[in-house]
Amino acid sequence: MSTRVVVVIGGPAGSGKTTVGRALAGEQGWALIDSDEVRRDVHLVPRGTRLPSSAYSVQARHRIYAEIERRAAAAFHERAGVVVTATLLPAPERFLEDIGANRLVVMCHAPEAVLRERIAARPRDAASDASGDVAASQLRLFGQGAATAGVDLVIDTNTKTIAAVVREITARLRAN
Repeated sequence: MSTRVVVVIGGPAGSGKTTVGRALAGEQGWALIDSDEVRRDVHLVPRGTRLPSSAYSVQARHRIYAEIERRAAAAFHERAGVVVTATLLPAPERFLEDIGANRLVVMCHAPEAVLRERIAARPRDAASDASGDVAASQLRLFGQGAATAGVDLVIDTNTKTIAAVVREITARLRAN
């Protein structure tokens, strides 16, 4: 893979976006940009401290996504690839479309009970402070067809290992 690549990994809270993104970025030697980390940076809120609800407003989301785009563009000065993890509600078909790189949009999903279990097992200082109820709400939106336009690959992270998911994404990138 010699051209610039951005892999955008979305899905509800607890679906494995960051875990998959970290594994893919590590394997490829690419930059990882996690929306939860960016949100904390923009709002100057350290891990372990709950973000205010205003950090999740539509206006705040626009600021976060603009900062993700800025960081992704900057990362291309040092690396051929960038992995971005974000919920992607709404409109993944437009997210990072003008970055000047081949783009693959991956959507992770798992059953609600699995999402809740994963979230409950997170360390207290995890970057995301989404609750099981937030994940359930997001899952309903995804189930109603939200954020499916522009998705290239849908992966059930409940039935596959992280290594298998990374192999599937890598194979899709090579096929493109």
